[in-house]
Parts: sequence; C-alpha cells; structure tokens
Amino acid sequence: MGAYLVQIHCQQWEKSQRGEPYASLRHSQPERSAIASIQQLPHIPLGNGQQLRLDIHGDDRQSSRYPDGRFRLKKVGSQGWQLDRVLFYQQQDGAICLRHSSGDYVQWQLQDGWLQYRYQQRYRVEEPDAIYWLYERVIINLAYFPHSNGQSQIFTEQSPARIIDDQSPDSF
Repeated sequence: MGAYLVQIHCQQWEKSQRGEPYASLRHSQPERSAIASIQQLPHIPLGNGQQLRLDIHGDDRQSSRYPDGRFRLKKVGSQGWQLDRVLFYQQQDGAICLRHSSGDYVQWQLQDGWLQYRYQQRYRVEEPDAIYWLYERVIINLAYFPHSNGQSQIFTEQSPARIIDDQSPDSF
C-alpha cells in the first residue's frame, strides 16, 4: 500500500498586513519541517491501495470563497484526487500533475524524489461586513512511499529533487 505525504505551509494576510513587521515575520517561517509521526497524520484512503497523509501548517482561513477552508481533497472523475493545485493519479503510484497559474500542467513522478511547489496569489473575499483582498503564500511539499511507513524527516534531511516556483503575472 503506497502513501503520499503532503506537507502544506500556508500564510494568509490582508492588504493592511503587507508591510513591516508582517513581511519579516512571514519570511521567517520555514518552507518545510519534520513530521513527528507519519502514522499519526490523518489517513485519507484514495483507492487502488493508496493513501494520503496530510500535514498542514499555518493559515487555512475560512472565507466566502472557501467556506470550509482552502485545502480540501476532491474526487476528479476516474483520474484521481485533487488537493489545491495537485492531482494525484489513481492508477499510477507516485504520479502527480500540478496546475500552474499560467494554465499549463506539470507532471512529476514522486518515486524520482520529493517535490516542492511554491506559489503566491491573491483573491477577493466578500463577507457580509467587508470586501477585501486576501494574499497567500503556499508551499506544498510532496513525497511518495511505496509502503505506508515513510520517513518523517524526508523534508528536512533531504533536498527536493525538483522545485517549482510558480511566479504568475498576478503575483505581488
């Protein structure tokens, strides 16, 4: 039984928090961290003998756009499962597809090494008493283990095999 290990570091802030000291505080946050125990992370079965272990750090603010928070797993037909911009193929162990902000897709086989995907975005949030821009910096670390007992230190002891830094024209 294979296991995807997904670690998300998300920072969210409003326009009034773009300057100092908020920017320094955001930049001091780690891009990856050790996992205390993989077996204690939420276990999400994906079918075909695969599972997903999810480790979220930072903000996951509910808003009118994402009433249940940002990071929710959704079934995508017979292809697999989607979490944010990542598609986990159901029939291919360790294979993922990333949706780039340009609309392009990048495929990667996690058995070739773990991947770090970074992006920033902003979006309009409409609440009953306010309308504002919510800014985000998201770092997604992805690994795959053919057996469900992965290495809890993989993100801190090894460098990523690939880093994708998605700088969209709308980045700030």
